[in-house]
Formats: sequence, C-alpha cells, structure tokens
Amino acid sequence: MSGFSNSGYFQIDPDGDAFGEPPFSVFCDFASGQDSQEATTVPLCNEPDCFRHNITYPTSIQQLINLIDLSLSCTQYIQFDCILAPLSDDGKNYGTWLDREGEKQIYFYGSHYGEQVCSCNEDSSCVDSHETCNCNANDNFPYQDEGTITNMTALPITGFTYYGLEYIDEVAMMSFGPLVCSGQANLHKGDSCHDLWLQGERIAGYYQVYSGLETNEGPQFQTVYCDFNPRESQNELSPVIKFEAYSPNDNFAKEDTYQTFTSLVYGSSSYFDISTGTFTVPKSGKYQFWLEAVTISSQYYVTFVLHRNGESLGMIVAVDLKGMTITDATNIAYTYSRTWTLTAGDKIRLYYDYGDVTTSWNGLRFRGEFLF
Repeated sequence: MSGFSNSGYFQIDPDGDAFGEPPFSVFCDFASGQDSQEATTVPLCNEPDCFRHNITYPTSIQQLINLIDLSLSCTQYIQFDCILAPLSDDGKNYGTWLDREGEKQIYFYGSHYGEQVCSCNEDSSCVDSHETCNCNANDNFPYQDEGTITNMTALPITGFTYYGLEYIDEVAMMSFGPLVCSGQANLHKGDSCHDLWLQGERIAGYYQVYSGLETNEGPQFQTVYCDFNPRESQNELSPVIKFEAYSPNDNFAKEDTYQTFTSLVYGSSSYFDISTGTFTVPKSGKYQFWLEAVTISSQYYVTFVLHRNGESLGMIVAVDLKGMTITDATNIAYTYSRTWTLTAGDKIRLYYDYGDVTTSWNGLRFRGEFLF
C-alpha cells in the first residue's frame, strides 16, 4: 500500500471507487505473521453433509475475487484438529473445505486439486506412513493437520463440511486463517475490458486491447468497445464473449463451402463449435469479426462471406487483386474486420466464396468478440 508503513486496518475497494460493491476494511500487515480464526467444533453427526460451517467475510465473495485478481499472490491457512476423526478413511472423504464456488475440496495444502493430501505428506512426516494426513491414522490420540492453500482460483475458502462423528470420544475441530494477499498481478495492459476495469478504466468508449496474436512485429492489438457496465444482478462486469478459431492448411475449405476449424485458440466451446465452424450468439448486441489469411494467386478477388442462419450477412473479406502481376499478387497478407448487430441464438458461419489463400503464414484465423 503506497505511502504506508505501519500495520493496521485500511479501507480498500478492488472493483473501483464508487462502482459495484462497497469498499471494506482489511488488515494490512507490513511486518509478518498471520492469525487463525477461532476453531469450530463439529457436533456429533454421522450422515453425509450433516454439518456445514460457512465462513463470513466483511465483504462479498466477488469483492474478494476482485482482490485476488489484482494480487500477485494469495493464500489461506487451514487447520484440522482431531481425535478418532479422520479426514478420509476407506474411500470416504469425511472432511472437506469449500472453495469460492461452494465446491468441496479434499486437499489441505498447496494446490493439489482432486488429491486427498495434507502437508505432512510433502515431507513424509505423517504419523502413519501409509496415510497422506495425520488424522487419517484414526487413533485415540490428538493429531493435527495444517497447511496453506495456494490455489488462487479456488480461494477464498467459504466453508467446511464434516460427518462421521458418532461417539463422544470422537473430536473434530476446524479453523481457518484470513485470506492473505500480496503484490500486484502482472496484468497484460488491455487484454480485455475486464482487465482495463481492474486497472482503473471507467469511461465507456473504444479501447485498444491485446488480440492474442503475436507476429514478427510483436503483439497485435484490436479496437473494442468497453461499456464498463456492471451486471444488473451481480454488480460485476459482464462476461467476456470472444473467440479465435484456427485452421491449418490441411483443413482448409474448398470454394463454395463452409469453413471448419481444428482448434479454438480462446473462447468457449459452449458457443463455438469448431467441427461445424458455427458461432452461436450467446447474447444480443453488436459483434466484431476478424479474418486473417494470405493470398497465393493472382485471381482478381478473394472473398469470404459471413452467413447468419444460413443466409448471407455480408462479406467479411473482399480482396481486389485486379491489375497486379502474379508476383505482386502472391502471398498478400490481409486482416479484415466487420461489425454487425446480432440476436442471441443466431448461427454464424464463415463461407469461403472465391479465391486462393494459403495458411502457411500464421494459419487461417477467424476471430469474433461481443462489443456492447
């Protein structure tokens, strides 16, 4: 925190001043150390999910996620104390912590998604060498498993569940430390409207953002419209809708056919099907599309047409090579873009109309993005 050196409570607002969620107080430790919260004792209960403890934070989970997105590192301490109360036994996971989405997690240190492990397993110091956690020894003796969760995509921890306690001599207690974040994330300036928002931009308008492409000339940028309007119900930015589909030379379409693709460089398969080359519009609004390829002949025209629901929407590329020599017209690189207003559910496909192109230079790339 710029200008401060003494530890104490400060107001922060990760999603921006006067926007979205209200600011909240955090303790900034400019020295070292962290304290765990008071332990929560699990009552006797023996049915799955019979006990669930939810963690309360001084702000919304979304604000904490905003803080994590802005931070270089975030961690959270977790501790489980037990007597005859295993975290896992005979294939059953009795104890789980809940991630930011409320999903159950069974690892108790680091970032070991899907593995039932504790920190003692890291240095082979578990009391039972056949187990991955101390408490899994399931002895009539007090044990403890503790560790620091480092998976920033799972944090913050939102709760804890446990079951399997049937007798009075079985004891299970869980405690958590605060979410500890430090440093500033190395955000690629202008990767998306969301990144611009996190870096303080608030005025709606057209911005240059990174396209995801790298050439011999360096990173390539594109112009997009950012409205910076929060979602009506969740007070967060609208999800980014953008894609890039790629096709190598051996998958290139013939004239008068639809282009299919072999890979989705970025975007979601929920709205782009590479096997048919179909983009299903997920949200009504204005979209911009780009096509990048290279000519290989002196034919007069190279044309690609965008189809909506099987009908021509308009040409996205129309390269006029008339008057050029064969040498001049060969290997002409072109990147064209067009903008259309579309309706949710529209089916958009790229139709190869006429001409010769090569994909030996950076492949054939078809990109699209929701603007506003």
